[in-house]
Amino acid sequence: MGNLNGEFSQKKSLSSFRSKALESWWEVLLLAGLGALAVALHQFLRLPLHLPGRHGIEWMALLLIGRGLSRSRYSGSIVSIGAAVTSALPIWAPLNDPFTWLTYLLPGLVVDLAFARLPRWAGSLPFLVVLGAVANTLQPLVQAVLSLAAGIHFGALGSGLAYPVATHLLSGFLGGLLGGLIVLGVRRAENRSA
Repeated sequence: MGNLNGEFSQKKSLSSFRSKALESWWEVLLLAGLGALAVALHQFLRLPLHLPGRHGIEWMALLLIGRGLSRSRYSGSIVSIGAAVTSALPIWAPLNDPFTWLTYLLPGLVVDLAFARLPRWAGSLPFLVVLGAVANTLQPLVQAVLSLAAGIHFGALGSGLAYPVATHLLSGFLGGLLGGLIVLGVRRAENRSA
């Protein structure tokens, strides 16, 4: 029991605040770790598909899992920041173009914006699938803009823009489907246990 001056309740609220702050830091580290994992998978997982955007499958799945299961409204951005920072590390530099960090950063911002603007749809599988496809397609679009504006050559755009956009849409669709199924499956399991 607390005394008349409220000493017990102050200690309890401070303890609660510290617990929530520690919990949120763990969540931030976990989300940023998902982004780092996406970059590591991109470098070490060699899918024999030879299609532009094929790594969008695991990238969109991890991004949507992080956003869909987190309580933070900025979780997509945190996942993307983790991926962008990891992709900018010197160990990845010889393998990527200098704008890889940007193509990792933008999808998280778009995902967070979509969740904020369309909260009614955020829990549906079609929304997550379409969102994964759209977010993954940002990469060839950004590369096309950089190519036009700065004259930078991107190998994936060698045959034009239509093919990379189509393959990025497809892999983003598959990543959105995978991530969406995992998010909805975890939510259903949580609802059953509650």
